[in-house]
Amino acid sequence: MTLSQPGIEVNQYNKWRRKMTGTKTLLTTGIAITLVVSGCAQTGGTRTQESKNYDVQGCIAGGLAAGLAVYVINFGEEDALKKTAIAGALGCMAGAVIGYQVEKRTQAYVDAQQAARAELARNEQETEKLEQYNAQLAQNIEDYKQQINDIKQVNYSEQEKKDKLQQVNDIVARQRTKATDALASVEADISDAMEQFDTHKADASPQDRDLWSAELASYEQEKQILTEYVGELNTLYAAGASI
Repeated sequence: MTLSQPGIEVNQYNKWRRKMTGTKTLLTTGIAITLVVSGCAQTGGTRTQESKNYDVQGCIAGGLAAGLAVYVINFGEEDALKKTAIAGALGCMAGAVIGYQVEKRTQAYVDAQQAARAELARNEQETEKLEQYNAQLAQNIEDYKQQINDIKQVNYSEQEKKDKLQQVNDIVARQRTKATDALASVEADISDAMEQFDTHKADASPQDRDLWSAELASYEQEKQILTEYVGELNTLYAAGASI
């Protein structure tokens, strides 16, 4: 899993929209999802039905997760349905690819011991990356709050104050999109990691199993922290949008 760093946004977020009807978007999305599932099922003609299921399950999970996240963020906006449909299609494609990678990952392990040690090392690496991402995101959120407070304290004209607060809110909007995408990626990766654990835990040694389980718990804890930060960004954005 690759997490793009949150970064510190300094430029105003420039919005743009394509003009298309919701019907056309949904139709295009439906075709895209159908082609993705069909293509995944046909990749590597000798694959078993069980292996193909990884692709389909990944597509469904990715589509639902991405679509729901985008719908919640854009609820009430005119183009919420369009954005949800597009996100669902992209989530489906990403999920199918992840499903295929999970299959390859599972088949690469010779035994439970190898699986436990390889997955443990991988989970430790992903937890560390997520911990660093969360630390940067926490700093960004504090910076946004400080900027908002500073603007409110300075004796600007009402219009100038409104404009400056809008600029910060545009930056928050961009950051929360990044964080929401990161959360969806982390959730998918943890789901895959748990599937590996459930597959091999019975045959792993007690020591490997305990270490593996503890590391998964740490990964899940960092995910919960990211979830809270996404909530803070949503709150900040909502407060800014009401100005």
